[in-house]
Amino acid sequence: MLSGPVLAAVLRQSHYQLKRFASDFDSQAQPYQVIERKALGPTWQYGEEAEPVRYHDGQCLVLTDGRVVVVELQVVFEQDRVTVDGRLGIEAYETDDPGDGGVFDLLIDAGPRWARTDEETIAAIGETVSEILSRPSLLEELGVPVRS
Repeated sequence: MLSGPVLAAVLRQSHYQLKRFASDFDSQAQPYQVIERKALGPTWQYGEEAEPVRYHDGQCLVLTDGRVVVVELQVVFEQDRVTVDGRLGIEAYETDDPGDGGVFDLLIDAGPRWARTDEETIAAIGETVSEILSRPSLLEELGVPVRS
């Protein structure tokens, strides 16, 4: 299993890449197009000894038209392997009532990737983050006005 400092460094780097994605999106959009930025982590979830340990991180950006840009990374540490998942999508609500739920349009599904060694785990996290952040024209695709 990965040593604590190495794992911490890899996850910290991925955390800041997700934050930078959200910050860049916000700064490239015209003022007031992004009305809120929220962190979705980092969080850890663990239970009994035999249960997997889960790491979750992400960012969401609420746009003025009500859509929400969501970018997420999840790493699940099981006894015999590590599973890494990532996604980028847009959540839109049919009504103003959040209890109605929304429709999630998945733009990038980066996973799952499985790893059994430390090197594979580091590579899987890096590849997943790179893939979910590989949409350079996302603002234009969503029709969000950009700064000139």
